Amino acid sequence: DKGKTFGSAIKIEREINFARLRKYVQDFATGQIAMDDTDFMSQAKYFDQLIDIAEVLAQKYDVVVTNPPYMAPAPAQADWVKKNYPDTKSDLCVVFIERNFHFLKQNGYLSMITMHSWMFLSSYEKFREKLIASTDIVNMAHLGARAFEEIGGEVVQTTTFVMRRSHVSAFLDTYARLVDYPGQKMT
Repeated sequence: DKGKTFGSAIKIEREINFARLRKYVQDFATGQIAMDDTDFMSQAKYFDQLIDIAEVLAQKYDVVVTNPPYMAPAPAQADWVKKNYPDTKSDLCVVFIERNFHFLKQNGYLSMITMHSWMFLSSYEKFREKLIASTDIVNMAHLGARAFEEIGGEVVQTTTFVMRRSHVSAFLDTYARLVDYPGQKMT
């Protein structure tokens, strides 16, 4: 059930031999491994899917691009998020910024469009410090409100960025503060 609730925020922290795990599940399904727990047997059909998902979550990638959910964790998620993401726990969009760096290979790129709150709120100060110490912000456009036409008003204040999982001390990054040009259209 936690897989449905937390999805790709789940971190696979250790090396798993997925081929061996698949073989174990296959032996279990064909009766070569005896199991008396009928409830466990009824769930066996889902094991291959769970292994597939775990294998994707355990991989490291050169590039990750995403638009995360913009919301606070649901009450049922709050304790888990607080335990696993203490520096970003207040908003799932910031949790996913932190999580997505775990998906990256060294020197891999992360590109996201997120709420801009993580850049300003004091509750994200530790997160920003870790981010600055361990990544290069390649570029960032602070979009502000109205980045999404279907969401009217000042409801969603956004920023979009590309970051690299590396840290070069004199890296030259590029920033565009587009909030200074409200109502302008990009061509």
